[in-house]
Amino acid sequence: MKKWLLICMAVVFVVACSEQEEQQATDNTTTAEASTDSQGVLDKALALMPAYGNGTVFVELADGTKHDIAVEIAKTPEQQAYGLMFRKSVPENTGMLFIWDEPHPVEFWMRNTLVSLDMFFVGPDNKIISIKKSATPRSEEHIPSGGDVIAVVEMLSGESSRLGIAVGDTVTWDETPTEQKPEEGGEVSEEDKN
Repeated sequence: MKKWLLICMAVVFVVACSEQEEQQATDNTTTAEASTDSQGVLDKALALMPAYGNGTVFVELADGTKHDIAVEIAKTPEQQAYGLMFRKSVPENTGMLFIWDEPHPVEFWMRNTLVSLDMFFVGPDNKIISIKKSATPRSEEHIPSGGDVIAVVEMLSGESSRLGIAVGDTVTWDETPTEQKPEEGGEVSEEDKN
């Protein structure tokens, strides 16, 4: 519990510093200097993030079409508290998988999340029970699952429509045992590496 409290306090501190630095940048510096200050805060926030496991989410649509999605896996409360916060981008066909041992209702929000996301909520029978499309970045609006879930998948806004993902589709996953810290700005796509 103490570890969880320390993590929450660190996130609040980073956000408070970010807001203070942004106000100072607006009042006392040029646009270029403000960008540099904000980048420093972003780098600090990313440095505090936990390591995530990796895996693949498999989505089977009602018509039998299958999609494989490369994901980071958030299983611990610390990983789930950060999620995709502070990422500048989320490439296509990637995302984050939040999983729990026991089914229960959940609520998500977009606080400190810099990009719009689609979220799909997976019930105990591995079927999607609800989808939130284009969640607003930095919003504190609560996004309820709509029932008991064992998993939530977050992807870049528009991905669920592009892939044809709908309520009732089947979601399974495979976990890779390695863990790594997220890179600045999110994952780097294979295309960007070349």
